[in-house]
Amino acid sequence: MSLSLKQQLNNANTDLNAIEGEVNTLKVQTAEAIAFHHNFVTSDENIVQLVNRTTTNASSINTLQTTTTSQANEIDQLETDIANNASNIVAINNSFTATTDLLRTDLNSEISNRIAGDTTVQLNLDSEETRALAAERVIQSNLNTEIADRIAGDNAVQLNLDNEETRALAAEGVIQTNLDSEIQNRIADVSDEETRALAAEGVIQSNLDSEIQNRITDVLDEETRALAAEGVIQSNLDNEIQNRIADVSGEKTRALAVEGVIQSKIDTEAINRTNADKKMTFVSVGEAEGLLTVNDYPFAFGFGSPSKAGFGLAIPFNFTVVGFAITVDSTDTSRSIGFGLEHYDVNGNLFTPNLGNVSGSLGMSNVYNTNQFTDPYPPGNICIKIKTVQGLSDINARYRFTLFCQSLDELGYAPPS
Repeated sequence: MSLSLKQQLNNANTDLNAIEGEVNTLKVQTAEAIAFHHNFVTSDENIVQLVNRTTTNASSINTLQTTTTSQANEIDQLETDIANNASNIVAINNSFTATTDLLRTDLNSEISNRIAGDTTVQLNLDSEETRALAAERVIQSNLNTEIADRIAGDNAVQLNLDNEETRALAAEGVIQTNLDSEIQNRIADVSDEETRALAAEGVIQSNLDSEIQNRITDVLDEETRALAAEGVIQSNLDNEIQNRIADVSGEKTRALAVEGVIQSKIDTEAINRTNADKKMTFVSVGEAEGLLTVNDYPFAFGFGSPSKAGFGLAIPFNFTVVGFAITVDSTDTSRSIGFGLEHYDVNGNLFTPNLGNVSGSLGMSNVYNTNQFTDPYPPGNICIKIKTVQGLSDINARYRFTLFCQSLDELGYAPPS
């Protein structure tokens, strides 16, 4: 652990004081040696000792002076470092004081704002309390008035109810009297109706007996007529059966002839359908990734080898394009791409039908085109060319171009007939 600058300075001062003590000691010893030399100049041995001692002390003095100089330099460096650290401490203290003053100002402002806000809330509360008390007094007054009105209304209703009860009892007495009178009248009417009905029923029974005899006579007459008519009908039915048998035989002969013609047409149609089924429709998918470039052939059919002019989807028979679909997975938000569908024959020549090459465009939505293209194409290669691009930036975009083609030749094995 390193000592602080102050501690290092104190240690250096202690060392310096010790050196100064040793220098003073050496000075004393040198003075004593000189005095001794003055006292014993005539003694050679003493002179030699004094010279040696003086030489040794002089060497020690040089060493101490060198050490003192080094310590003085270190003290100067320590004093410089202390001055720099003191400046940094003053700057930090000034920054802390400024921050503290700013926080104190903000706190005092917030205290003033809260006091003002509390005063406003108290004023609003007092105002609301005054308004609520006034409103409650109005409501209580209205409630007292309503209670008095309801009591008066209930009394009026009770009075009307008593009057109605008196009137109803009187009216019910009149109705009961009228009902008793009506019952007696109805009893008399029922007796009269019974007498009349018995007389009428006698007449009806006489008329019924006469009608029964008349109907028996009519039934016998109808039976005679019906038997004669049924004989005529049976004769006509027998004739009609014979005629229908003859018609059915004729229809059978005609139907067999027509069915023979129909069966022949069915057999012909079956052969035609078998031949047509051999003109199969197939689908192939081309895929591309990344940024598309105009006049490039980026779509790969199969295992990822991109196309080029004359090298694409190889088709070995005559065919036509019945539809195509273009789908994309991309983060581009305003893309516009134009595609060209080129066809090269087996010799690598660009084949141009009467109506030109099939083309499609891709905006922000996928494209599904199911139109029937009537142009025939000979065997060769289909290549998808990029004609125009706009608004492309997604380097990870993925495109899929699906082609639906139909053979114009009969393909496959035909079993012998």
